[in-house]
Amino acid sequence: QFGIGAHYTLKALKDLGFAPKKVRTWREQAARSLHVALSRRRGGRQESSPAPWPERPIARLLAVWMSCSVGGPGMRLLESSGDIFFTESAGSNHLTSGASKLLLPIFVEHDRAAHAERQALLHVTNMILAGQNEMEDGRRSDVRGEVRLLGVHTPCISCLAVFCQFKAIFPNVDLQISFDDWPATRQSLLQAEARHSRKRRKKSIVPVDILLQFSSNFDRATTPKDLLNYLLTMYFS
Repeated sequence: QFGIGAHYTLKALKDLGFAPKKVRTWREQAARSLHVALSRRRGGRQESSPAPWPERPIARLLAVWMSCSVGGPGMRLLESSGDIFFTESAGSNHLTSGASKLLLPIFVEHDRAAHAERQALLHVTNMILAGQNEMEDGRRSDVRGEVRLLGVHTPCISCLAVFCQFKAIFPNVDLQISFDDWPATRQSLLQAEARHSRKRRKKSIVPVDILLQFSSNFDRATTPKDLLNYLLTMYFS
């Protein structure tokens, strides 16, 4: 089973204290960044006809947006206004870093070590550990700040376990997790594409006044090439 479903995952995040009380201030920015990254990642034969958005989530399109602001005595403030992490291959640098032994995944049906949520928290953990302050009893209570994640799909049970491990290591870091399930993400992407398509069609319409100007100068000797050149000159001048 991939997870416990969106409803119970959200309940678990609330019970664990990971669900942000106010997300609107950063969620919109995060969602826009994710949409751009997903559109680039999706690909297709041609830019004008990219591959359709799948109805079911696929690994290469699962991503999270992460921002952070954390610091502590003797270490510089670590800040990120928003980075995108995708589910990576088993050879990713994060997966073989020192932090990989601190944030252990759960093996259920398949290896979940490369999930995007874990990638993001491994990145933060590695940055903190680079400060070289020793941990006391496996904890870094001196580190304070916040880490925010927005995912494009419901976190799985392995990712929930990683969230708990991160919080246990950094108890004074406010970990905020928000997500959409994939159908909601897909719907948002389709709506954004529809709005973009309408804007493009609107811009492609030749204004009536240009057509009227051309018609007043039209004669039977005018060729289609003449028409095209005239419209391009008038419309883009």
